[in-house]
Amino acid sequence: MAEIDDDLARSRLVLLDALEALGLQRDALILVGAQAVYLRTGDVDLAVAEYTRDADLAIDTTRIAAQPKLDELMTAAAFKRGDQPGTWLSTKYTSPENPIPVDFLVAEAMGGRPGRRAAIVPGQPENTARQVRGLEAALVDNDQGRVAALDEDSRAYDLRIAGPAALIVAKVYKIAERAGTDRGRDKDALDIYRLLRTVEPADFAKRFGVLLNTSVSREPTQYALGEFSSLFGSTRASGIDMVVRATSGLEPEQEVRRSTLALAQDLIGGIGKST
Repeated sequence: MAEIDDDLARSRLVLLDALEALGLQRDALILVGAQAVYLRTGDVDLAVAEYTRDADLAIDTTRIAAQPKLDELMTAAAFKRGDQPGTWLSTKYTSPENPIPVDFLVAEAMGGRPGRRAAIVPGQPENTARQVRGLEAALVDNDQGRVAALDEDSRAYDLRIAGPAALIVAKVYKIAERAGTDRGRDKDALDIYRLLRTVEPADFAKRFGVLLNTSVSREPTQYALGEFSSLFGSTRASGIDMVVRATSGLEPEQEVRRSTLALAQDLIGGIGKST
């Protein structure tokens, strides 16, 4: 296993600071993004170190309470507002020039403002969270888990964590939306590869089956599976190229190409058998 990256350890501490500050509002939150991926794939044998400098928390707008206000809780915990809706910055473990963000996100289908950046969060102020397409699956595919530090910090909190199928959906959306721009990151495809190497096809099939049979997640999941098939459908597909670049010099290229394709085919095949 690769060693724990210092930035990842610091970003986990910032996440714990936020969870501590949010108190009972944690019941309305779901951990998504890379931190959720790593909690799901901690045992995977991969030479590339886990890495992220932020934490993403999806708000379930059907559960959020009107009080206390999220912005008041974050401000009281010494977080500063970022320049995007829902972004809060901490310099506790870094410096003012290198803050670590925590982002509050809302699935676009629940955000109430198509085409806008800021979501409507019932009972909470303007700009509490940012709308993101593809997070609808996390509202359905999630499990209660334990979020703890990666160092000697003793804090740990119970929190809903996005499931592997929901994380695939969200990552595929992210890759598709950033394709052809300077915002694309090979790491998003690597996160998918981590999930493919860790999660059994039968588990994926079960979870995707639920997503495809739930109204709020059906269309986003169908779209993501179509994009997934294009991104990972051959050894020279663009998603597999991304995984190869992300593992360059650390994992044998041809082995990565063959392995990623086989795992992707297992996922698609398993879903086909279960539907």
